[in-house]
Amino acid sequence: MSLSQFYIDWFGIHGGREILLTYSSEARDRLFIKSAEELEDYVNVCRASGAPAYVSAQPYAARDQPFGIEKLFFEFDCPDDPNRAWGDAKALADSITRYYGAAPLLKFSGRKGYHVDLFLKRTVAFDPNIHPLDFMKEIYARLQEKILLGLNLATLDRQVLGDLKRLERVPYSTHEKNGQLCQPVDLNGVPVPWEKCDVSYYRENGLSTCLIQDIIRELKSEEKWNALLKSRIGKYNSNIEKGKIRPCIENLFSYPEPPHLMRVALVAECYAAGFKPEEIIEMFRCFKDFNEQKTRYQVMDIIEGGYRPFTCRKIKKLGYCLGEKCRKAGRGELEVEETEEIIETEEREFEEFSARALRLRRKGAFENMLAQHLVLSVGAEPLRKVRLICEAAFMVPEGKLQIDKQQLEAVYKVVLSFLNSNMTKEGTISIAWGFPLTEESYEKYVAPWQKSNVPLIISGDYKRAEVKSREEKFLYETYSLDLYPASFYFLKAEFLSWAIPIVMRVYEQLSRLVDPDLYREMLQAVRGMGAEEGESEGSLG
Repeated sequence: MSLSQFYIDWFGIHGGREILLTYSSEARDRLFIKSAEELEDYVNVCRASGAPAYVSAQPYAARDQPFGIEKLFFEFDCPDDPNRAWGDAKALADSITRYYGAAPLLKFSGRKGYHVDLFLKRTVAFDPNIHPLDFMKEIYARLQEKILLGLNLATLDRQVLGDLKRLERVPYSTHEKNGQLCQPVDLNGVPVPWEKCDVSYYRENGLSTCLIQDIIRELKSEEKWNALLKSRIGKYNSNIEKGKIRPCIENLFSYPEPPHLMRVALVAECYAAGFKPEEIIEMFRCFKDFNEQKTRYQVMDIIEGGYRPFTCRKIKKLGYCLGEKCRKAGRGELEVEETEEIIETEEREFEEFSARALRLRRKGAFENMLAQHLVLSVGAEPLRKVRLICEAAFMVPEGKLQIDKQQLEAVYKVVLSFLNSNMTKEGTISIAWGFPLTEESYEKYVAPWQKSNVPLIISGDYKRAEVKSREEKFLYETYSLDLYPASFYFLKAEFLSWAIPIVMRVYEQLSRLVDPDLYREMLQAVRGMGAEEGESEGSLG
């Protein structure tokens, strides 16, 4: 193969490319080119002038108009130790081959870094009249993040993620600092001459475009939810005065189902800001699990209980602080006190509530929330029952329960994975594992309950990954492929048969911390409110 033929194969057949005019004394600018011959001429001029040669990683339809997604580009740099960059690039390449059955192309930059080009089996084009650039960039970024899942790559340049207009060094061009070639290398780091670098091999053994279809479905689902959210909250959103409600509380409306503690924070803050109970109840209509009777009961319980707005410290501990996006000063009429006295009082209440065994129903959050979680778990669907009992146990200070905390955390992670599983319009399901797809993760989270050798029934045209173990194959197939419902429900039943006895033992200990009268009162209230609709489970909302 000649160098000219290599550039023809590299250039591709879809549209043109953009190059960077690096050899001119004038300000650098991009130029749209339409052929591989123009690309080779450009490289020759750059080489002769000692300038670097850059070309767009993606094909272009016209100047400043990306045609679509041809490949995923990753860049690794480590000026002090290029071997570290190579180690990370090699780790990514190995992961791609193992989990996706694809063959990435690795390149040495010529000086301090390495690149990974992961071609798609076919270029995915976008119509700019239908798909705006931001939509294309979001798909590109999510696809890159999915490939990086579970990897710790310190030398990765994260600025390339989502950058659909990114430029990369042209293979077999020279580095301006030392004159070395930017050259493809094999998996051992050995340079590959252009005569032996077959670009068509990397295209044919590229990444399946099914992953992009999955991401597009995810985005469309999110767009549908956002449109619904906007229509529901529009009539009262304008009433939320920026000086009264903190940004972290306003941001809760962007969540389909915010956690219970933050819903308590929302009620307390809005009531302190002057909103009427009916207005606060109306706000909760935007949440997916809204139930008017339950919401009314719980909103009034919070208001009558005299809850204070949560301190910034508490919101930060719950993971909902917006950091620099928050207004540090000028909160207007709502003053959220954060003195050490208040903070210490709250923490002391949290530590003491279980010791008092809730002899009386006091006006505090912790007793009510613990009782609510236990009551709501009674008639809940099994997966939600497991989730609610785990969350109730996590509320209790360490040392108050005789439990295996690591085991319970593993149960919680797996149950969230099952609850967040995605069903396609064809009816197939993929499990959204909330941990890296590694053999170590399998041993920690799956091995305790997955005992059968029943083969999974899967769908999809993914190329089977060359995995090293049965454990990694299981995680790959259940996450990246589509399970038929029979296989999904079999795995769910297998997990629940292990998890239910564990959480029920925890439930028995938790029930000792709740005053029987309070428990009965809440149980009657929840059952009574859910009777008409046939519901027996839900949280605030």
